[in-house]
Amino acid sequence: MADASGGDSHVGVRVLDEQLGWYGVTKFFLSVDEAAKCRLPVRRVFITENKVNGYRLPMMAGSIVLFGMGYGVIELARKAAWLHATEVIYWGDLDSNGFDILSQLRAELPGVRSMLMTPELWARYPEAVVADEGDCQRIPDRLTVREKQAWAMGREHHARLEQERIPLKNVEAAVADICIE
Repeated sequence: MADASGGDSHVGVRVLDEQLGWYGVTKFFLSVDEAAKCRLPVRRVFITENKVNGYRLPMMAGSIVLFGMGYGVIELARKAAWLHATEVIYWGDLDSNGFDILSQLRAELPGVRSMLMTPELWARYPEAVVADEGDCQRIPDRLTVREKQAWAMGREHHARLEQERIPLKNVEAAVADICIE
């Protein structure tokens, strides 16, 4: 079921800590309203733009991943007060939509950090680059300097880097770096 923003009105949830599973259930879908009321005892929440990336994240203590919402994550951030008490990491495509979602998410949750959304990725994964059909003319407001550099590289070539094509070992290394901080 699609919402007004073109995204899915349901939130995919994957529990990344086996100790937090509900009777062994570690993957489920909730409506945005249900997810907003959810009170899982987590300290870290990953948000991915699509479900493929939600399933690629490795297991880690005290963590969950929310996925498959696209722009619908903005509505969830507005409604879910519990997100303000957690560390939130966003992992989206290096494209106009991915950076726009990150910027809008920061309007609701200013402390959101990004993962694997840096300029170095363009050169490191040329096989993951495809044409970007989105609005590459307007730079989103709430990006860091490095995120703006990555956005500008995509705009220059009207390209996007699909995160699901990054090798799993590199995703795991990025997550390990976040968990160490």
